[in-house]
Amino acid sequence: MLAAGETRKFGIPRGSALVVQWNLARPLSANERPMGEELRGSAVVRASGGTIDQRASTRVGDVAYFAPLITNASDQLLHVTVNAGLEGAVDCGCAIRPGARRVFIGYYRLYQNSTVLAKDSTGHSAIFRDLGPKVVSADGTAGLRFETKDLR
Repeated sequence: MLAAGETRKFGIPRGSALVVQWNLARPLSANERPMGEELRGSAVVRASGGTIDQRASTRVGDVAYFAPLITNASDQLLHVTVNAGLEGAVDCGCAIRPGARRVFIGYYRLYQNSTVLAKDSTGHSAIFRDLGPKVVSADGTAGLRFETKDLR
């Protein structure tokens, strides 16, 4: 297991090949269910000498992923749905406590019109829309802040 940003070096005999596989460790909700979508990838590395750099990515094939980091600046518990209103909507199965900052709820498919919806127990909600072009960080994270005044 490697932490985000951590690197590991392996020696490979010249002329050989190594299959490198990675799986994202998904965060768990309060009821121990994995949040977000499974991310995994692999690469065949052929040793021809020198150093070969291989990285895990938020893009798998032609599919991009993003990680909403939820800040709850409201006074209510918030339930979050990613890509709400779209065919691939996913309820994170989590409840973000008031005052929580940049809570990682997993990675989700990123579309041009991706959304993140937060709903409180009274049925009030707030939504971030069209996130596709706004997610620009290399790690696919997007900080989203929900405040009481946003919930309608």
